[in-house]
Amino acid sequence: MKRALRVLAAGLLVCLIPVSTSSCGPCCALPPEPVDPSAVASLAAPVTGSDAQSIQTRPRGGNHYYNEVRGDSWIALVDCYEVFEAVFETRMPDTDSLTIGPARARSAAESYVEEAGFVASGDLARYRVSTEEVHQAGVALIDVTFSPPDATLTPFPGATGAQEWWHDLEVLVNGSSGLVFALVDHANECVSGIRAPVLGRGRAAALAQSAASRPGLVLVSAELQMDLSGGSQRSYWEIGLGSSGSPASATGTVTVTVEVDANTGEAKVQS
Repeated sequence: MKRALRVLAAGLLVCLIPVSTSSCGPCCALPPEPVDPSAVASLAAPVTGSDAQSIQTRPRGGNHYYNEVRGDSWIALVDCYEVFEAVFETRMPDTDSLTIGPARARSAAESYVEEAGFVASGDLARYRVSTEEVHQAGVALIDVTFSPPDATLTPFPGATGAQEWWHDLEVLVNGSSGLVFALVDHANECVSGIRAPVLGRGRAAALAQSAASRPGLVLVSAELQMDLSGGSQRSYWEIGLGSSGSPASATGTVTVTVEVDANTGEAKVQS
């Protein structure tokens, strides 16, 4: 049923959006008119498990585009046929604590890709699965990959027959909670340069406060940004800080803004 819904939604989008004729066949060209939001939302729903709150069409160089779909605590990036990246903000790691093992991470990742509709249970055993423990910028995670049994079984989207269901998935699992917090589908050549963010809000806020070098600052706001306009993905937290106990803090007014790279942890004070 999930596959059928995904095919229906993808078909609707293909009818609405012209496809580029470049060597990157599946890429979406900039549409002459707004994409039907309901079609985009229907693609994101099985992957995120909840309804979209906002949808924006964003350019990605060379007359190509993607759709950024946001929910209450997640972001999904969608091209003209499916979700190629999803991030669950509240599940992202904040510490370098690794309390789960590869087996648990793999189990969580397998359950997620099946529930999200990327892999049918009967096909899961045919994928090559690997796990890697990662310690990065003060957080710990386990990277679980699902690769097709043969590279020739990863065609560009839009192919006919059973091969159109093969994906090349990277699933990131929080090293302490065991929860899946990000997914990237590398099967589409047009999403080269995609790298999911790994730093959680708490870790980013701590790095921002340290970079601001002003005592008494408290977190006022935090928003994860994922930008593909430069070709490769740039993800960062936009952290707003205010003085503790001040009128500005009480009203939620930001007095210092810090940009924290969500992959490297580099923090830059913006104002």
